Amino acid sequence: MDLREFLQRHPVDDIREKVVVGERLRDEAGNPLAFEIRALTADAFEKVRRASERPGPNGPVLDARRFTEYLVIEGVAAPSFRDAEAMAELSCSTPEQYLAKTLLAGEILKLSAAIQRLSGFDTSLDEDIQTAKN
Repeated sequence: MDLREFLQRHPVDDIREKVVVGERLRDEAGNPLAFEIRALTADAFEKVRRASERPGPNGPVLDARRFTEYLVIEGVAAPSFRDAEAMAELSCSTPEQYLAKTLLAGEILKLSAAIQRLSGFDTSLDEDIQTAKN
């Protein structure tokens, strides 16, 4: 199989995995509860990046906190941080508020890192070049 054939057989529009982000998130029996995350396509990642920009003196500046929040909101497939019923139960009017009210800062960062890794940001360019050479 050549590269073109591989790409045709493996589209990137629905790559998912389950991830556990901490000890706090356990069911009644003590079993870890996992998030289902999805890889972001180039278009989805660009949408998150643009939504995370704020005006700066020399043009748009990326707001790291917004970027992390939007990346998690977009990249978590289940449970959805856009669930209107769940947001209403905790008196949240936005997914950002719901995210902040339900997860610790470290849990948000772990989810963000997992989504970035699943989206292909897991190796450096140098590592990719070495892998391709071998």
